[in-house]
Amino acid sequence: MPRRRELNQALADELEIPYIEPYEEALAREDVDLVCLCPEPERRARMTVAAARAGKHVYVDKPLCATVEGAREVVEAVEASGVRSQMFSLVRSSIGRRCREVVESGRLGTLVGLHAELLFAKGVAGTADLGQPRREQASDGRFTWVDSKRELFCVGLYPLVLFEWLTGSRVGAIEAATANFFFTEHQANGAEDFAALLVGWEGGLETTITFGRSGWSSHPSHGIHQVHLVGTDSTATVDAYRPRLEIFSDAPGWSQPGTPHPEDPMGFWSSTQESGGVTPKTDWWPLAKGGR
Repeated sequence: MPRRRELNQALADELEIPYIEPYEEALAREDVDLVCLCPEPERRARMTVAAARAGKHVYVDKPLCATVEGAREVVEAVEASGVRSQMFSLVRSSIGRRCREVVESGRLGTLVGLHAELLFAKGVAGTADLGQPRREQASDGRFTWVDSKRELFCVGLYPLVLFEWLTGSRVGAIEAATANFFFTEHQANGAEDFAALLVGWEGGLETTITFGRSGWSSHPSHGIHQVHLVGTDSTATVDAYRPRLEIFSDAPGWSQPGTPHPEDPMGFWSSTQESGGVTPKTDWWPLAKGGR
């Protein structure tokens, strides 16, 4: 794929590292200790397994892979090789650290419940056919498209992993519901743009999560991002955008891009947002240490 190769070479040049094809040649190099992986989820398990078997530590973008079988293969390869692995998550984010501080402070008493809301304010929303009921079905193997993603995996994974880290518990039972509320692109590809999870954890903790992608104009900043913590003695809400400054002025209001970037119409990536004419939103300025 010439365009893919062109983009890969541009990234290598930016990082001042060699661009090597095929990737197996890079894995064979003795001066490579760690592999950072961000291919499509459909290829992620295969490449992660190859890196682990080559004795390389791995840092993988989320989601880990596209199938349960692929996840098992990754775990087996990492454990057999004795390397370290980590998947990108909210664990080291500002909101993750603040949630951990609240839990460890003891002010909540015994933690009995958690709720997270995470909606990405990207894409031109309002195009989905709300009269068309969603029919959830097993994946046909396709996970990502140029104009949409399976948001249950791509967004819902963030709070799910955060909750596991906060509680140190394992999932005991889980129920999910998916929907198409916002984008015709997701609808056409059979992918959800919104979902909700009810998760019961070993030990009795109950958690709920609502998440998805809601469109550029749905939020003054990047989208709703809150965690509600419920204890036997108290409750707390941690908001990724609090404390913040809110700007009120006579400046022109923010407008979503009129012509989306052809290679990234949903605005998934910051690089294509900039080149696609997406201007920064400036009404909210979060003040929390570490930013969002």
